[in-house]
Amino acid sequence: MEDMLDGKEIPGEILEIIAGGAVPGDEKAEMNNYVKTFKGRGFNLKVTQRLWVDHMVKSRISSYSEQEARDYIASIWDSCDMSE
Repeated sequence: MEDMLDGKEIPGEILEIIAGGAVPGDEKAEMNNYVKTFKGRGFNLKVTQRLWVDHMVKSRISSYSEQEARDYIASIWDSCDMSE
């Protein structure tokens, strides 16, 4: 019952935002494009992750952690299709 508020179920994506532990959907889409671009240009995974984290710091993104960003990028790296 912890996923309820005033008798109404709280959607999972809202719970993730409240918990502060998820990369938002719009950021995932941006990361997918970013990974496709950098992988297509021959960058490796570690450099791609570091460059994204540098972007996060400069842009003061705090809705997800640096580790969450690295983990998400790693999770999509192999499945990222550069030919699209």
